[in-house]
Amino acid sequence: MIRLSFNRAVVSMLVLLTGILLSASAVAEIPKDQIVGTWKGKMIMVFGEATESIPMTMIFMTDGKATLQTEDAKPDETTYQIDGDKVILKDPEGKGADVKLTTIRIDKTTLKADLEMVGEDALPEGTAIKVDMTRQ
Repeated sequence: MIRLSFNRAVVSMLVLLTGILLSASAVAEIPKDQIVGTWKGKMIMVFGEATESIPMTMIFMTDGKATLQTEDAKPDETTYQIDGDKVILKDPEGKGADVKLTTIRIDKTTLKADLEMVGEDALPEGTAIKVDMTRQ
């Protein structure tokens, strides 16, 4: 089982998830009221030619806090900030890399994006992480 966490191993896996694509067009600046809420769906990890889909929940609160949880794992609590057309999830312990959601497509019911690592950790070549979520 894979647990979404900000330790180095999991952060490296997150960097592999380069793709939260939403069913709407890309936005120039993400309005906070559009991202706030509970999103359920899947994290799609691509390793070369292998793909793994993991059920996931993301909760963005109005106070800048966020909770991330994969199926049957303990929730990870962090903070987030909107930076124009990107959302940055901060490493709560400051030990690894922050996670950046890019190429975001969002509407009232759908959120899709690519995940990139910010900082010293990066996804190995040939790996990508995508998130495909529906508002609950």
